[in-house]
Amino acid sequence: MHLRWFTVSLSLALAVNAAAAVHVANIFNDHMVLQRDEPMPVWGSAGPGEEVTVAFGGAHRKTTAAADGSWLVQLDALPASAEPRVLTVTGSGSSKVVEFNNILVGDVWLAGGQSNMATSAGEAAAAADTPLVRFGIVPSYYPAEAAADLGGRSPWKNGSSRTAAGCPGAALYFARGLHGELGIPIGVIVSATGGTRIEAWLRRAALDAASPENRYRNGLLAAVDEAKTNPPANPENKPPSFIRGTPEWASARLGGRFNGMLAPLTRFPVRGMIWYQGEDNARDHADYAKLLPAFITDLRDLWNRPLPFLIVQLPSYNADRQPDGTHWAAMREVQETVARSVAGCGLVVTLDNDDPGELHPRNKHQVGDRLARLALHQVYGRDEVIASGPRFAGIEFTGPRAVVTFSGGGLVSTSGHGLTGFQIAGADRKFVTAHGRIEHNTVIVSAVNVPEPVAVRYAWTNAPAASLTNEAGLPAAPFRTDSW
Repeated sequence: MHLRWFTVSLSLALAVNAAAAVHVANIFNDHMVLQRDEPMPVWGSAGPGEEVTVAFGGAHRKTTAAADGSWLVQLDALPASAEPRVLTVTGSGSSKVVEFNNILVGDVWLAGGQSNMATSAGEAAAAADTPLVRFGIVPSYYPAEAAADLGGRSPWKNGSSRTAAGCPGAALYFARGLHGELGIPIGVIVSATGGTRIEAWLRRAALDAASPENRYRNGLLAAVDEAKTNPPANPENKPPSFIRGTPEWASARLGGRFNGMLAPLTRFPVRGMIWYQGEDNARDHADYAKLLPAFITDLRDLWNRPLPFLIVQLPSYNADRQPDGTHWAAMREVQETVARSVAGCGLVVTLDNDDPGELHPRNKHQVGDRLARLALHQVYGRDEVIASGPRFAGIEFTGPRAVVTFSGGGLVSTSGHGLTGFQIAGADRKFVTAHGRIEHNTVIVSAVNVPEPVAVRYAWTNAPAASLTNEAGLPAAPFRTDSW
C-alpha cells in the first residue's frame, strides 16, 4: 500500500516538474550571435505563473509566465563583443537551468530563399578560419498555421576551418566579407529550402491580398476542391502534406514555410535580409512582380523595422535547354525593378557565372562577396566600396548607331575585343545580334542589317554571352530599352 502510494506520488511529482520545466525558444542555442545595439528579447514557455530568470553578461531579468505559459524578457542593448558568454534561463518550478554557451554579440542577418541559398560551401571554404562568423540553421517546418516556435532546436555553426564546409556557401562568404571589414562577430540565420516558391514563404493573408488571381495559388485550391469529390489514394501511407489535393498539401505550399520558418523568428532582431530565390517562380515573373514587394513589406511590418533587403538576381542558366529563351531574363528584370523601386533594397548581379548549364552555380564565393560589398556600401555607409557593375543610364539613336550610357565606373570588355550580349531592333521589332564597342562611359551598338534602330537589349536571354563589366570586375546589369 505504502509502495503504491509512493509510486503514484513520485509520478505526480515528476509530471509537475516536467510541466514546469522552462523552455527557451528554439532559435537560441550554443555558439549563437545576438544583435548588437538593440534590446534583445529572450522568450519561451514555462508553467503558468512560474517565475523565470534570464541572465546574460552580468545582467539578470525576471518575469512571470502568463496563464498560457508564455514568457518574455528584454535584455538591455549591448555593444558588439567577441567575448564568449553564457546565457542562462531558470524557472522557479524546476531545479534545471537552461544554459547556452559561447554566445557573442554582433550583427545578425537573415538569409532566405531556396536551394542556391541553402547549398553548402564545400571543402574550399575550409581554407579560411573565421570562428567569429556563426550560422543558425532553421529546420524544415511547414505547419498549416503560424507557429509560436521553430520545428526544432536551431543548430548554430561557426565558420572555422573545421566546420565551414557544411555552412551555407553564399551566406558564409557574405558573413566573412562583413566580418573582415567590420571586425565584429557576424551571425546569419539561414531559413531556406530547395524547390520552394515565394508563395510558400509569404504569409498567407499577404499572399491573398497581393495577388488574389495568382495562378499557382488558385490551381492548388482548385485541386483541394476536386479532391473533396475524388479523394486521392495514398497506398504508401504518406503524410498528408505530400498528397496532392489535401488541405495540408496546399497550405504547405501557400504560406507554410512562413508559418514554420519565419513567423517564429519575428521577435529576434536582425540587421537585414539577403534573399536568393526565384528559380521556381521564373515562368510566373509577372506575378512575382506583385509578390516580392508584398513579401518585403510584410516582413518589415512583422519585424517592425525597415529591414534592408538585398536580392540576388538569377544567374545565367540554360533553362529548359533554351539559352536564347527569355523567361529568366524577364524574371531578372522583375528583380531589378523591385530592387530599384522599393526603398532599402539592393541587387547583386550574377550573370557572369561560369557554369550556365547548372541550376546551382558552384561559385558561391562570388555571390557572397558581392552581397557583402552591397551591404557594406548601402547599409554600413562604406562609400569607398564598389558595390555594383555598370547600370543602364540612357540611350540615344544616331542614324544606324545606338549610343548607350552607363553609370557605375569605367567600362571593360571581358572578351578582350568587341562586346557580346547586345541585341538591336528596328521598327519591325525583330531583334538581331549586335556589335558593341566601348567609347569612354558609353557603348556604341549597331548591326549592319538594322539601318534605323529603335531598341537595344543587353543580356536579355536565359543564358546570355555577356561581357561588359566595370574596372572592379563586376558585371553590367541586364536591361532593355523597349517594353514590347
